[in-house]
Amino acid sequence: MKERLRQTVKRERNSLNQEEWEKKSLLIQDKLVHESYFAGSRCLLCYAHMDREVRTDLILDTALKSGKIVCLPYVQWQEKILLPSRIFSAEEIVSCGLVPGPAQLRFISPEKLDLVVVPGVVFDIYGNRIGQGGGFYDRFFRQRRKEILKVALAFSFQVQKFPLPVDGDDVPVDVIITEENIYQPAQKL
Repeated sequence: MKERLRQTVKRERNSLNQEEWEKKSLLIQDKLVHESYFAGSRCLLCYAHMDREVRTDLILDTALKSGKIVCLPYVQWQEKILLPSRIFSAEEIVSCGLVPGPAQLRFISPEKLDLVVVPGVVFDIYGNRIGQGGGFYDRFFRQRRKEILKVALAFSFQVQKFPLPVDGDDVPVDVIITEENIYQPAQKL
């Protein structure tokens, strides 16, 4: 069920034309950067978009210009873990490997993070998510304190009204921002 949902939504996401993708991504990013929890954050971990994921360039640029500590996931594939790695500019983002990430590891303790911008393929209105299938973010969150605010960015069609099939290893997000809505299933704000 998870894999079928993942593939169906990926096909729809990949069918977005350039203009539609950029316009909707801008709306979503703009919503996030105007939220009080974004303004109040000091240290954030954010993905660098790939394929037709919601873009994150405005978020990264805004965070860097406002003096926040900005991290990207540095993926250690053999160990199946991700590490927050500080960047100082967008020019440090490279696309070697399966996902874009920092050119080098500048480890920042996860305990310093107060906001994580989470990618995903499918979400539900209850905060559950289906990612790419590697479990990197779920493992990362299960090993961390609960106070980190987890915000997902998604296009409206990626958010289902029915509960997703999840298991005990899946960690829900606190907020889902789309071009049309902001879902706050956890009311953690």
